[in-house]
Amino acid sequence: MECPPAGPPLQNSGKAVDHRSQPFFSDEAIEGYLADRSPLNGSWRRVIASMAIYGLRPWEAWVVEPCRQRAGCAWVGAGGAGKTNRHGTSQPRQVPPFHQEWLERFAMEQLWREPLPPLADPSRAGARVNQQLRRAGLIKAGGPTTYGFRHAYARRLHSPLYRVTDAHASLFMGHTVAAHHKAYRGWLGQDDPIGTYMDACFANEQ
Repeated sequence: MECPPAGPPLQNSGKAVDHRSQPFFSDEAIEGYLADRSPLNGSWRRVIASMAIYGLRPWEAWVVEPCRQRAGCAWVGAGGAGKTNRHGTSQPRQVPPFHQEWLERFAMEQLWREPLPPLADPSRAGARVNQQLRRAGLIKAGGPTTYGFRHAYARRLHSPLYRVTDAHASLFMGHTVAAHHKAYRGWLGQDDPIGTYMDACFANEQ
């Protein structure tokens, strides 16, 4: 599938967006989960790696594929096109990797060829991933869960290493700028260096 140029950021539907802070996975934890010694098999390594590298929603890990237009990018298209929720409509999108070096470290080129685990109901994708992570002993009650990979991606986008704008970040993540602000601006980093950096940026905007 050829990837068309990325479109403009999604427009907010006008309905309220309300997200709360959730635990996220550190880069070190993600690298441990996907290391050669990981208890995850190839199929689940593909799911987790795609979610971590591209910040995907759980069900998107079952429809994402390598982008044929831009090497290293992912394409969320068939199965994800036109998904509608209370925040608006998610359009097909191409997503760059953050961090790019993870493509080689996690052998993503080989993982794309792994068969996906069975998934009868896309709405149960998050539960399936959580179940597998618990079985592998990688998560515990009260810690990060499936969406922790997506939250970690958002933090990476806004870190001093990348400094991605809100508009581009929302485009890469497939939601509105308003949803991105509501979900992440208030809790990115808190007292860590990323949070300090974000606070300084927003103070300069005023």
